[in-house]
Amino acid sequence: MFGGGGGGGPNPPYIANPSSAAKPIVAAIPSDVSELTKAAQETAAITSALEDPAASNDWVVRLELNERLAQSRSSLGSAIVRTFNAQECVWILLGEATNKNVQLQVGRGSAALSNAADSAYKSTPIVPNEMLNRSEVSTQGSKARRLLLKAMIENGSEPRLGLEGYGPEVAMYKALLEGSGLHGNDKRSNTMVFRAPTEQSMLPAWAALEYQFKHAKSRRLNLNDIYAALQSPPIGMKAAVVPVFVTVGLLSFSDEIAIYEHGTFKPNLDTAISERMVSNPHHFDIKHFANTTGARRQVIDALAQRLEVRPNFRKQRVANVLAIVGHLVSQISRLDNYTRRTKNLSTKTRNVRDALLVAVEPDDLLFVTLPKTLGFAPVDTTAKNYANASSFAQSLGVALEELTTCYEQMLTNLLELLLAGSAETSRHAVSGQATALSGEVLEPSLRAFVMTLANNHANNDLDWIEAIATVVTKKAPKEWTDTDQQRFCHELPQHLGSFQRLVALHADQRAYGGGAFDAFRVTVTRSDGREHARLVGVDHDQREHLESALHRVIDELTSIVGSPQKAHSSLLALLSEHLSAPPTTADIHGVADIHGDRNNAPARTRAHYG
Repeated sequence: MFGGGGGGGPNPPYIANPSSAAKPIVAAIPSDVSELTKAAQETAAITSALEDPAASNDWVVRLELNERLAQSRSSLGSAIVRTFNAQECVWILLGEATNKNVQLQVGRGSAALSNAADSAYKSTPIVPNEMLNRSEVSTQGSKARRLLLKAMIENGSEPRLGLEGYGPEVAMYKALLEGSGLHGNDKRSNTMVFRAPTEQSMLPAWAALEYQFKHAKSRRLNLNDIYAALQSPPIGMKAAVVPVFVTVGLLSFSDEIAIYEHGTFKPNLDTAISERMVSNPHHFDIKHFANTTGARRQVIDALAQRLEVRPNFRKQRVANVLAIVGHLVSQISRLDNYTRRTKNLSTKTRNVRDALLVAVEPDDLLFVTLPKTLGFAPVDTTAKNYANASSFAQSLGVALEELTTCYEQMLTNLLELLLAGSAETSRHAVSGQATALSGEVLEPSLRAFVMTLANNHANNDLDWIEAIATVVTKKAPKEWTDTDQQRFCHELPQHLGSFQRLVALHADQRAYGGGAFDAFRVTVTRSDGREHARLVGVDHDQREHLESALHRVIDELTSIVGSPQKAHSSLLALLSEHLSAPPTTADIHGVADIHGDRNNAPARTRAHYG
């Protein structure tokens, strides 16, 4: 309230750039402020005298001044009441968007303020329910509103939301939803739906809500800002009504408006979320996906056709976007760790995979990130057409297929590598060879490899090679990195070599009609790095005679070199020389390793020569 000089005309202050959403400001300009001025000056003078240091030590002076101060303050209060009496002032509603002041008609009591409210809040909706249409709802009203919101969310397609009886929630429904047409029968589907109101006083508020929704296409909008817009001029909706009205909008535009709580996308608006939304609207944001018409709708239709996605998300918000994104996320969530990490994919497919793994915004993922990843322009919210809809859908489909078949393709490559190294055309041929060695191999790592090759219980080729790959690398292929795959390719030939030499050795023994025997693989490493390997079988029937002859040779060499140890070393050196080709003494230099890998008793002997 502002005062003017005695008898002067109204002279309200100028407000620079006032906001149309701000609360209205009323200036009361008194016709005569002389009494108020005199009372205020006297009060200020006595207060100043009490603060003087000279009065602080004189209790008699202070007592008298305090009495006079109390009288002056009482006079000041009376002067304020008389000066700003409704009949003694000019009441002005300060200019809003037009910067034009409006002089208000003066009546009894607060008539001027009522006129100011009528002028500022020209579009306030009529809600004929005293329990709901108020700034602060009572405990009983809060319970009734909670029951109404629950029925709206869970029974929106039922007449009267399934509410029965004559409770306060039913009265709220009839006053706000049924009476205004916000909830009614849709003639096209013959079901009850939430929709735009038919009652005239509700139309400006609905237009304001739609405006807020449409301006949330490029960025999220906090729900508290929407609440504030509906409570500000010219709407002025009561605070208790706002959550119900906004919920109608969220249910009506469920195909386009997404809800976020603390930044996390919420695919469903349930009762629990609604209660939190009423208590803490500032925790929630909304965003308009612009996905039911124009370019974005074209992209969704193209993706649905290419990915063969059916609309099975109808109970969720922004259903058509979620149908596509849900399909993509479900595919990526089923990927094994190898596919999630490997670089053995095309560049675009790797980029699609990485985008899907870190995505948090459904609309940004579908209309911005994935198009840019695949070399297309983003799909703008305001665009009417998108010429690359089919090409984008096709590229995304190809990338998704490469991802979902990556692991299977890797196993297929491993199978081809094993068959090529085995010089066989089917796993059954390799398995048959391994089965023939059943019970003959005792060396642990080779035995595990052979038993896996002989596995006849594998359902198919890929299960078979998956088990073999696990044995070779001691790690499940689904957990592989690209390094593990390279290691398998390096170690597989060594395992196959050992396996094939055993197969050949047993085949030779059977060809000669031999009985039980011990198998040895003898390898001689020359000083130049060359190796010479030979499979040797010792027949059990001949073993006793061979060992007797060996002892005679050792005894004879011992008499020559002076000790059994030197005799063994000399014999090993000479045997190594004869195993090498061509047999020259110059090759026997440095270190010679002789490995004995026996079927029934593995053995390894290493001899060092100087």
